[in-house]
Amino acid sequence: MLKPFILFVATAFVAGSFLSCKSKHDTSTRDLVAGDWSLTHSVRDDNGDGIMDSTEISLGVRTPSPTYTFVSNGSGYVTLLSNPQYNFTWELVDNTTIKITGSTPTSTPTTTTIDKLTATDMTLKETTSSLTSWGLFKKK
Repeated sequence: MLKPFILFVATAFVAGSFLSCKSKHDTSTRDLVAGDWSLTHSVRDDNGDGIMDSTEISLGVRTPSPTYTFVSNGSGYVTLLSNPQYNFTWELVDNTTIKITGSTPTSTPTTTTIDKLTATDMTLKETTSSLTSWGLFKKK
């Protein structure tokens, strides 16, 4: 009777070690999004197929590149040529969707899908009834 109990305790200890180790190194979506992002490409789905084609990417190069700053408290701002352009708020709806609201009275909330998110790259996709577009970002 003692042997199964010891086996159970040992198994629980090993499982607990893995879980505690994972939580120390886990990075949440909010943590990955927070920071300064340089918009490198603004891409339109010109052929309407819902796929970002290489020809569409090459047409979408941004110069100069605006910087989007996502602050972890849900605020943010866009900077172009070292001048703040406008403020926005952002909300992580779930791990794949960000709701962005601009500060101007005419701006409507934009809901974007996170197509890609790593420590260095982010791709946001916005789909309306008439157009799909992507923003390709590099972390600064």
